Amino acid sequence: YPLNTLANAKEIAQVLLDVACGAYIFHSSPLLQTYAKLVHRWLYEVVGILHRDLSLNNIMYRRVRGKVYGVLTDFDLSSWTASLKGDCAKTSQQRTGTPPYMACELLEGTDTLHLYRHDVESLFYIMLILATRYGIQAPTGREDGGVRTRWDLPALPYDAWFNERSEERRVGKECR
Repeated sequence: YPLNTLANAKEIAQVLLDVACGAYIFHSSPLLQTYAKLVHRWLYEVVGILHRDLSLNNIMYRRVRGKVYGVLTDFDLSSWTASLKGDCAKTSQQRTGTPPYMACELLEGTDTLHLYRHDVESLFYIMLILATRYGIQAPTGREDGGVRTRWDLPALPYDAWFNERSEERRVGKECR
């Protein structure tokens, strides 16, 4: 389900925790019973995938027996880490991602190769935007609850960030 349908801060935090710091249990290896790392790092190191498009819309959740679990979705722009070496690296040199969640260096063009650290920077922006631009609305009789834009503020934080054209976003004053 989309993250914005949750109306409980504890569940939202659990989803973000699962995506950022999830624990995985492997039954195939007696030496590795719990593998606790960043989900994104686990994808990168163990599976060999660099996501390259982390955004608020790509973090979802599933509910199993009343418990919420975070899920990272949309691997359309992802790359195999093996292809980032040698002649195939050109696919990772394309600027990918969803503004305003993209790393500053990618937007500025100072880094041509999309790296693991750029996706970690995107995770930070997801949490920043979620914490500053959105609020939780409890369910009412007329509509469902969930994460909603905070229209109660005179100006939303990072409005310029959202309203600029994507090519100009965060280049210049906001990245430095």
